[in-house]
Amino acid sequence: MSPGLVMNIGRETIYLAMMVLAPIFVMGFAVGITVSFAQAILQVQDPAVGMIPKMIAMAVSLLIFGSWMLTHLMNYFKTYLGDFSSFIQ
Repeated sequence: MSPGLVMNIGRETIYLAMMVLAPIFVMGFAVGITVSFAQAILQVQDPAVGMIPKMIAMAVSLLIFGSWMLTHLMNYFKTYLGDFSSFIQ
């Protein structure tokens, strides 16, 4: 394996990880900001009030985007594990 190929695989792996995890992180961030804003307005100081909606929103986004994430992960592994013998040489 050449160093350029290793760098390309690493770059694509990091890009795929960010792309696959982005919907969950964005949903959690949006709900977290909204709940924090509501807590500030209502002066609620309970940390569980902020955590439970974020967990629910992340689970819902996983249900919504799960098949899309799995498709991208499967394509990535088919690409690199399918040609694994050529990488060893």
